[in-house]
Amino acid sequence: MTGTAFDGNAARLAELLAMRLCHDFSGLIGTLSGALELLDEVSPAIEAKASEALELAGDAASSLSRRLRLLRAAWGAASAALSVAEFERLAGGVAPPRHRLHLDLVTAPGGFSATAGQLALNAVLLAAESLPRGGVVAISGDPTGLLQVGIEGPQAGWPAGLADLLVDPRRALADLPESSDATAVRSLQPLLTALFARRSGHLVSLAPTAADAAPPPLMLRLTAF
Repeated sequence: MTGTAFDGNAARLAELLAMRLCHDFSGLIGTLSGALELLDEVSPAIEAKASEALELAGDAASSLSRRLRLLRAAWGAASAALSVAEFERLAGGVAPPRHRLHLDLVTAPGGFSATAGQLALNAVLLAAESLPRGGVVAISGDPTGLLQVGIEGPQAGWPAGLADLLVDPRRALADLPESSDATAVRSLQPLLTALFARRSGHLVSLAPTAADAAPPPLMLRLTAF
């Protein structure tokens, strides 16, 4: 199997798994949201504690729905271009309570190509996971050219070995974690980002910086195809 075929198969497996997860959970989240709306309509005099619980459940359902839309777009099949407005809406799936998004994007005609939008959303997910205690994900640049993704916050730091992984993601494919605990699952996002970058042909790298400086921004060269 050639390197290109190997990378393509690995990325396709990730797409299929993500699509299955999205399919399984989207109906449940829709049902939860609908039930909460119905209960609120038929019980206007609900007690204070129950009302607070309903509000929390409603917020959770809304957050789950936003997160699901983000994962579907980032990990599912990239089939359509994304406008800047749609990208910002999807990227909001990593926002409060722990993360804040700062976006300064050029409103390019046509927005992101399908592969560029998918890669940029994976970079957003990677940035959020690189802020273990929360912080700011700053995204700026041109959806058809150079995009910059920066992180700022307590303990902000890109995963160890990310620069090498972006050069050759096949290194990590041969050594995937056997465990399925939370730490192992989170470790997959750098690999997924590198795989989608390699398959799309877009270039992703960390900007050069001094050793003792803040985490360098992630640079995405999103030449339209």
